[in-house]
Formats: sequence, structure tokens, C-alpha cells
Amino acid sequence: MAKWSALVIAEKDTLGFLLSTLLKREDFDVTVVDSFRPGSIEAVYGEISAKRYDLIIPTNNGLTPGMILELIPEIRKKDRNAKIIVLSGYHPADFMKELEEKDIDRFFPMPFRCEDLVRKVKESILH
Repeated sequence: MAKWSALVIAEKDTLGFLLSTLLKREDFDVTVVDSFRPGSIEAVYGEISAKRYDLIIPTNNGLTPGMILELIPEIRKKDRNAKIIVLSGYHPADFMKELEEKDIDRFFPMPFRCEDLVRKVKESILH
């Protein structure tokens, strides 16, 4: 049985697959919500309502930065303890400031090195 649970919000066949593979190697039970499918936001709300996650990774792979900003408070309403690591290739100062105000745990810019992301995930989960 996995030590931790993770919800990844990314296109299932590309970034979602990569993140799922990396996290499973680190003993996570991973659920991927395909952010390119219609109804993906509703699916995320359903997941966070039905199950407690140790880690939630929203990405702008299918979600616009604005959608990420709207999603974070909804996640926090459902679970104050989940670690939230946002992955995005979009990171101007105003977006970063808004993310901090929304109470994320970490921001990780894309593109990224897999080993760097895994290290940051472990640091987040263990603290």
C-alpha cells in the first residue's frame, strides 16, 4: 500500500503520465484528472470532495493560470492539510504574488528536471 496519495491535474497522456510515473516510484497512490477533457474542473472538485490527498499538483497543462488561481481556494476549503505544488510555465510577478496569497506550498516552473521535482515533493510532504 502506498504511503501517500496525490492528485495530479494535467493532460493524462503526457505531463499527467510523467508525474504519475515519478510519484508512483516515490510510493504515492496517484489519481490524474485530465485537464483537457470537458468537465475537468468538476472532476477535480469531485475528487477533492470524495478523498483526502496528501499532495495536489495543479498544472497549466490544460488549465489556464486563471483557472489555477480559482481552483486553489476551493482545494483549501476542502482540505487545509493537502500540500499544493503548482507547476507552470507561466510565472510573471503578479501571478506569483497571487499564488502566494492563495496559500500554495510551492511553485515549480516548467520545464523542470524530474529529480529536482521529486526532491521538492519529498521536502513538501515530509515538512
